[in-house]
Amino acid sequence: MIATGFSQTKFEVNQLQMGYRHDDNYHAWIYFTDKGLKTEADLVAALQLSMDNLNERTKQRRSKTRGLKLVDERDIPVSPDYIDEIKYTGVT
Repeated sequence: MIATGFSQTKFEVNQLQMGYRHDDNYHAWIYFTDKGLKTEADLVAALQLSMDNLNERTKQRRSKTRGLKLVDERDIPVSPDYIDEIKYTGVT
């Protein structure tokens, strides 16, 4: 098992094999659940900003499956500090 330096998330090493490409490169998705927000008010403001940035077509499409909650934490951008930490490791 490997524990990442950024969270308590652990995964099996054999899961990496699915992302293996030639030249010792791996392709993997990294999901951030912590968006770097400090308070509940920050979260509410970020969700509102995400809602304000949705175009009408997206709002209509999402309303068919999400009801009244058209945005959630997945719509909030990842903190640039987290992106910088990932880049610092050499990941491209």
